[in-house]
Amino acid sequence: MSVKNSLLIDKPQICNIRNSAGMSFSVFENGSIESIRQGTVQINLLSGSLLEPGCSNLYLRKRGDEIISVPLLGTKSLGNHIINENTYEVMGEFCGVSFSCRLLLADEDNSWLWDIQLANTGNEKLELDLLYVRDVGMA
Repeated sequence: MSVKNSLLIDKPQICNIRNSAGMSFSVFENGSIESIRQGTVQINLLSGSLLEPGCSNLYLRKRGDEIISVPLLGTKSLGNHIINENTYEVMGEFCGVSFSCRLLLADEDNSWLWDIQLANTGNEKLELDLLYVRDVGMA
């Protein structure tokens, strides 16, 4: 049986990260965000899946003669995911940049933020951009 077929048959593992105000992120085991909710209301318009990630992502771009980018979340991320009931964190390296990306939910509020840490692991001066792409439901 192929990996693709087993993903469609087996029930995917989803971890829910939530706060006391009812804000929650449902994240698949591969790091893709399935949904963002406040109580029973889904905030993101397009739900992600194991095969097709949602629209929301963070992208790291290295600028220069050529612009190179990489998603920091989901299946195409170059990082390793840590996902449990309190944490969603991705750590990795891209083009001489060590990165850490951690989701933080406010304790008693309907808000979140991404804590991003970048470190140049080489001697070359780098010009970087960080993009946060959200789906139309969160506009």
